[in-house]
Amino acid sequence: QNRNERQKSHFSEAPQPNFSLKVSLQVLDAVVCYNCLPSEILPMFIITLCWTINVKELCEPCWKLMRNLLGTHLGHSAIYNMCRIMEDRYVAAWLSLGWEQALVVAL
Repeated sequence: QNRNERQKSHFSEAPQPNFSLKVSLQVLDAVVCYNCLPSEILPMFIITLCWTINVKELCEPCWKLMRNLLGTHLGHSAIYNMCRIMEDRYVAAWLSLGWEQALVVAL
């Protein structure tokens, strides 16, 4: 193969951009399912889900992960943190549409 053909085949085999995010969500799901999520990182965890729910390919895994989180011992804390995030105008504006979709999951 010449150089151009090798480069072309290399790029066609490269993982899709959202692949690492999808794998990260799977890891986070395992952490939640095994009740190993520290309560201190709950706000950042929720904000991360609010951002990734806007990615079409990641929307369903995010919904599933949020439902799993709400079913754990951290469920009430998660709802409390979502309310606090909504009350913070800066963060709520920053999250915009992603937050609204995550709130629907909680209700």
